[in-house]
Amino acid sequence: MSLVFPGHCFAAEKSPDKEIEDIFAARMEQAGVKTAQELVWSFSDSPEAGDEWYVLSLRQYYSGQLDFSEYRKAYEEYVSKDTIKNASTRLKAALTLQAVGSSSPFIDKAADDSIGEGGIMTWIYGLHALTNGARSSKHTVDSVIEELLKLQLPDGGWAVMGDNGDVDVTAMAAQALAPYKDRADAGAAVEKAIELLSLRQKEGGYFASFGDDNPESTAQVLLALSAAGIDCTQDERFIKNGKTILDILDSFKISDGVYTHTLGGEANTSATVQTLYSLIGYKMLLEDKGGFLVFGSFSEPSVPRPEQPVKPDGGTDPDNTDPDGGKTGPAKSIRPYLYGAVAAAAVIACAVLALLKKRSYKSYLFVVLLAAIAAVCVTFINIERPEDYYGRPDNIKDPVKTAIIIDAHTVAGEKSYIPADGMILARTEVVIDRGQTAYDQLVSAVKANSIHVEITGGSYVAGIANIYELDFGDLSGWMYRVNGEFASVNCNEYVLKEGDLVEWLYTRDIGKDIGNEYNGGK
Repeated sequence: MSLVFPGHCFAAEKSPDKEIEDIFAARMEQAGVKTAQELVWSFSDSPEAGDEWYVLSLRQYYSGQLDFSEYRKAYEEYVSKDTIKNASTRLKAALTLQAVGSSSPFIDKAADDSIGEGGIMTWIYGLHALTNGARSSKHTVDSVIEELLKLQLPDGGWAVMGDNGDVDVTAMAAQALAPYKDRADAGAAVEKAIELLSLRQKEGGYFASFGDDNPESTAQVLLALSAAGIDCTQDERFIKNGKTILDILDSFKISDGVYTHTLGGEANTSATVQTLYSLIGYKMLLEDKGGFLVFGSFSEPSVPRPEQPVKPDGGTDPDNTDPDGGKTGPAKSIRPYLYGAVAAAAVIACAVLALLKKRSYKSYLFVVLLAAIAAVCVTFINIERPEDYYGRPDNIKDPVKTAIIIDAHTVAGEKSYIPADGMILARTEVVIDRGQTAYDQLVSAVKANSIHVEITGGSYVAGIANIYELDFGDLSGWMYRVNGEFASVNCNEYVLKEGDLVEWLYTRDIGKDIGNEYNGGK
């Protein structure tokens, strides 16, 4: 096995520490904080925002140095709401909880109800969860490994669909199997996968996905090699024209701590964070600290969060700010009516008690207590009338005219709430601010047209018009294209320009049925 999985002999010429710390510094600047601990606290304020990979990266790079207690509590509360429907996302959430030392029952529940329920990725993330201690009544490490080996394609790779191994999925499967490389079957599978990844590396050293040379695929390969104990700077299979995988990643850097999805492109969140954790995985290899997604024992210091400064006027602005950052002026609030309703209900309840000749003070005290709880809920829960939310105009400073279509013709008429022709929103003009993205445009469009949308992870579109991903099969969900071309970046990273047409299309088969050529569409 030492011949099959050669370890590193000495540290790489280029340490990844500077690149890692630059990415953290850029993320801290974006969050308006100055330290890694403050960054953890900022993630605690919005655990649903999709920063899990940054959290895992902080956990591994600053192992034992940061206090995750506040984030752990906030994230446990977030998952307890049971709003995460996608099986892969549930398993990633479980993995996040494991990383920060949680013992939430969500972890075992996700292992039970999500492993194998959403295709290859749920087997991969499921194995990671089991490796880190999740317990399932339905699955074991051995059974999941067996399933992954069955899914390995003849070329040595894995894919969401088709007969040819995909770089990203193959690398991710190898990462999950790597902790078991001493098993003959798992070790052979990982080595076959690594051989395929070497063959898929282009002459210039780049890896491609969906037709584009990109750092995300490169990062996943680096993480797979590191998990398998292979130093990419010492293995000739992954050195092309004198360039190592580290050199390839560096070519996508556009400034300190910021990476782009395509050469010469703009800053890209996904490219940056995947580069970050792959470099941390490589550093862990050099320091013999195991794989990035194997967490081991958890420890943390106790660091009290400083009190937030209060503004002289009491900490509130005279005008309200809408979720998109625009001032809206005084909001139309229904809170006074709700307070009145609570008070009226309490009075009526007391009157009924009096008519029933209930004289125990405990009965009246119970009514008052319920009223107090209801009043607290009204105070701290943001409540808006639908006409206020959907009718609120966007604050446009530098207008750009675009258009949008929301089309679910692939499932037309299949549910009572889906139109017979599947058209959710015919071509409609949407004016956005210069520099805004396809995500911003969608939010504006659904608000203006009173269309339901569900966003998870900060910007992932899980459902539109009550039509959700996975409603019509494991490969179903929403995809978008701009001017007829499917995008290879997240919708919150695609900046629109004057005249752009964005189409949101529901697919049953990961794009094949709506013309995505990279997924076999016609």
